Amino acid sequence: MEYFTSHFHNLLQCCDPLTRCDTDLVSILHKYIDTTSPDELQILMAQPCPGRYITQDVIAKYLKNQNFPYEPLFDLVEQHFSRLRQIPKYYTVFTEKGLMDLLENRSLADLPPEYVPPLEKEDINNMLRQLMDDIRSGNLTGLITRPMQLQLPDYLSIYVNSKTGIHIYSTNSFIFGAYCCNIHITEESLCHTFYDFIQSLPGSPMVYSTEDCLRLLEQRIKENEKKEPLH
Repeated sequence: MEYFTSHFHNLLQCCDPLTRCDTDLVSILHKYIDTTSPDELQILMAQPCPGRYITQDVIAKYLKNQNFPYEPLFDLVEQHFSRLRQIPKYYTVFTEKGLMDLLENRSLADLPPEYVPPLEKEDINNMLRQLMDDIRSGNLTGLITRPMQLQLPDYLSIYVNSKTGIHIYSTNSFIFGAYCCNIHITEESLCHTFYDFIQSLPGSPMVYSTEDCLRLLEQRIKENEKKEPLH
């Protein structure tokens, strides 16, 4: 028994842990950057991912926290979002409920509210209209799930990349908040299976057609534009 205990203890020392509990924003941003390939990215999250439309001006407008030196944090956040802006093969898979939550609450589910407050309604609408333009032109793939066919938990954001693996982060809907638990999977066969599944979604019965996705986005944005601003 002592032999096996020692043997497995030594094995554990050589293994990269599957689950990391980390609430440090700087280290998490570094992880986002390190695991994001410049070529492609698939994101499954209840909210649509507007990361491609978060510019330097948006970061400067909303990034607020007195506990971090502003310039280094700003530069790191900009590095993260600039990479998302440049990825040519980009999938964002989301739910209608997540879209409604984004429009109503104006809070980005995968950014801690202590650093990023709710965005102004106009900024949210502009991001979603840019998303519509990119879907319409084919610059990215935007998919809304059919709720009875494919359900996405609102407490996770899942990044899938054929080169760096599967990366799962908690969002603000998780009981302990965004980024408190990160899971990174690099097992090759599992990553290929997950990647192939996402690639098979366009045109499948699990998601709405591109036309219906655009129609639903347009409808929800127009409804939101008519609402009185939150106070």
